This record gives sequence, C-alpha cells and structure tokens, in this order.
Amino acid sequence: MKSVPANDTDEDGGTRLRVLSHEEIAERSFLSLCLGNPGEARRYLQLMTDAHFTTEPARASFNWVKDRVELKKPGSEVDTSRLPMDHAARELLPELIIRSQTESAAPEALPEYYFRLCESELSRRISAVKSTIADAGDGDAGLRELYHLEARRRDILKVIQEGTYENA
Repeated sequence: MKSVPANDTDEDGGTRLRVLSHEEIAERSFLSLCLGNPGEARRYLQLMTDAHFTTEPARASFNWVKDRVELKKPGSEVDTSRLPMDHAARELLPELIIRSQTESAAPEALPEYYFRLCESELSRRISAVKSTIADAGDGDAGLRELYHLEARRRDILKVIQEGTYENA
C-alpha cells in the first residue's frame, strides 16, 4: 500500500501535507470498495461500527457509506449525488467517491480489508484495556477482557494469514 499525502491544518491556519498511516490507507480503501461494490459490502458494513476507524473524517464517512449502501435498491448504484452537511465527512467523501468510480479493485479484497480493520480495532481496545489495568489496577475483570480480546485478535490474524475469509 502506498502512503498518500493528506491535507492537515497547521497552527497558523495554513494547509500542510501529512503522510497517511497504514490504518488510514486501509480504511479509505475499504470504504471506496464498499461504494464500488455495495452488494458485497453490505454484510461487512453491518458488522462494523465507527470504532473500526481512526479519524473523525473516516468515522463520519463510514456512517454515510453505510447509510447509502443500506438505502441502495437492488440493481441500482449507490446514490452519491448528495453529500452530508457534516464537515468531517465532506473532507474525505469526494476522494472515496472518485476512487470507487475510477479504481479497479476486486470485491474479493473487501473481506481482507474488513478483517484488517477488525484487527486494528481490537489492537486499540487491547491497548486501552492494558492501560486501564496498569492505571487502575483493574484486576480479574480487566484480565479476562484482555484474554478474550487477545484470543479474538489471534483468530483474526490467523484468518488474514491463511486467507480463509469465507469460513470466518
């Protein structure tokens, strides 16, 4: 995956470029694939929440894409003619819409992106639980949750490594 520059605002109100993280690249690729392949994307979008995304523009865009895919009638395209008023979503959606219409990505990539986003979200939750355990000394309950999250993360990593998305 290629790191794509993104606009960001500096302290003086000017615009500067920043390099996207691997997570942000995966999130954008997943969402543009969802717009381009709404039938296949519906099941993955229904399993996700905005916690799977790392930035406010990606979270807002996820919610917009999910709504559009759910409203899509069979045999029609996703209606991308009306962008939301939400500034965060408007920051990213034009890129996603253009990518969905111009990039030739196979819908077979959707499950891999889905599982990669799930693994990233679990990793963030694991870090938060570890932090809570360290800060508050949250004993047994925190350790049980940590064990459960780590086991789920290992399962997802195995699925990604083996490429056995259909059975997961």
